[in-house]
Amino acid sequence: MATSDVLIAQVSQELLEELTAGGTRDLTQLTLSQMEHEVYQLADRLSERLLRGMLEDQAGRTDTPTCPCCHEPLEERPPDETSVRMQRCQVSWRKPVKRCHKCRRDFFPSGQTAGLRGGGDV
Repeated sequence: MATSDVLIAQVSQELLEELTAGGTRDLTQLTLSQMEHEVYQLADRLSERLLRGMLEDQAGRTDTPTCPCCHEPLEERPPDETSVRMQRCQVSWRKPVKRCHKCRRDFFPSGQTAGLRGGGDV
């Protein structure tokens, strides 16, 4: 966890420099509420990118080489764009799609392998 703390400190410093325009922006004119709003907007954008990256990485690791019904090899199809509303942001990512020509069915990563579970644990 110490490694992530160092990374968070580095990223925070870079983002602070961005928010203050490299130290040239006069923050004395902003209210605390305005500062909070800017920080949360930035945090939401960062959260969305991190979640999307994690979901795409997870979806890309799923491998179903054969059809679960007839056990014929599956063919890669163009990925499916998926979107879900999280607590603080909308996250969109691409899920792999595989096609069985014999069964004429498309297969997607299951809910558990795509980072989504049933119930309230989305």
